[in-house]
Amino acid sequence: MPRETRKLLFGAAELETAALTHCRRHGITVPEGAVGAVTVGTDPGSAIRLRFGTGLGSDELRLDRRQLGDALIGYCRETGIPIPRQAAKSVRAEGDNIAMMIEPGLAQRAG
Repeated sequence: MPRETRKLLFGAAELETAALTHCRRHGITVPEGAVGAVTVGTDPGSAIRLRFGTGLGSDELRLDRRQLGDALIGYCRETGIPIPRQAAKSVRAEGDNIAMMIEPGLAQRAG
């Protein structure tokens, strides 16, 4: 039987917005200033890094895959992108982007 899989690709601007909104909504401290860079990581403990400021005094905010998945689901809800509740959702790095894979009808899986 065929299975459906959706893939949503998020670039730096969407990742920044999703991450900052998620942090503020959940009381996670966000460094002062503007985001200077968004970096996609490949290890589970640091799916994305937001660097605030430049040079030696710059601060960093890191989100793991679970936090990033929650942030992207929130972003989709806020921007009107439909995401089924009953679906397995996972995130993975694809170059400088993050892909969210959605498999309707499957149990939720982490990461």
